[in-house]
Amino acid sequence: MSRQAIVTKYIGPTNHRGSRLKAFCEAGEFTMPWDYDLDVQQNHCKVMLFLCGRLHLDSRNYVCGSLPANTWYVFVELHVSEPAITVHPESCT
Repeated sequence: MSRQAIVTKYIGPTNHRGSRLKAFCEAGEFTMPWDYDLDVQQNHCKVMLFLCGRLHLDSRNYVCGSLPANTWYVFVELHVSEPAITVHPESCT
C-alpha cells in the first residue's frame, strides 16, 4: 500500500447520534463515538490509531497537526531515511 495521509474530523451531535470522529484516507475510513474521558487531541489520535490498525499501517511513523478550531487533524507519514521535501516561499505565490 502506498503512503497514506490520514485526516480526522469532528462530527457534531444530531437528534439521533452523539458527537463522533471520522478518520479517513485513500485506503479507507473509520468512525467512532467521541470519548469524553479524553481531550480533543487524544480523541483525534485514538480514531487515527483505530484506522491504522484496520489498514495495517504503522502508526509510529506519523506526525500530526491540527487545523483551525481543532475540528480537523492531519496525520502525515514520515520516513527519516528519505530526504525531506523543501518548500521554497517563492514557489508558493
